[in-house]
Amino acid sequence: MNLRARPRGLGVLVRGVSRVMRLGTVLFFVIPVLSSLGQQSGNAKITLMLIDANSGKPLTKVPVTAEWWNDSPSGPPDHPFPSGPIKTATDKNGQISFLLPHPLPRYVGFLGINAPNFWRCTPFVFPVQDVLASGVVAPFTEGKTGCGRLPPVRKTAAPGEIVIYQRPFTRWDWLRQETP
Repeated sequence: MNLRARPRGLGVLVRGVSRVMRLGTVLFFVIPVLSSLGQQSGNAKITLMLIDANSGKPLTKVPVTAEWWNDSPSGPPDHPFPSGPIKTATDKNGQISFLLPHPLPRYVGFLGINAPNFWRCTPFVFPVQDVLASGVVAPFTEGKTGCGRLPPVRKTAAPGEIVIYQRPFTRWDWLRQETP
């Protein structure tokens, strides 16, 4: 009988549980600290969703310029944040996502959505705090000339999301436009 052989059974199990408990304790304290450091960096993510007001389907490949600033909600200042603007197009889900700089700006706005291809039925400037706290569904002016009505099934916005309903011009709308 070998007396120097390692004991098997309960001793191995106790040592294994002890290691797991130490690892769990370290992770319990380290993960919250690391996640709070990420939140303090100010890189909040915002997702914009463009929805066709006629059909309720996503608007794809729409060029969008996202800007952010601190002055007034009437529009971007002469000297915006050095990290913006971001120029991109919506994906197959009608979305764009981007990170805001630190410190967080007061307003975020979107240009290009009111391009000549769409009716002007909704605002495009939003307070960043409202977007991050609860999400924003942009108000839609129903009944205004050209805007029409929203589809019966409407999307909701989660925190960090902005939902904008846009009505694209139809061929008839293009023909009806006055030429200068």
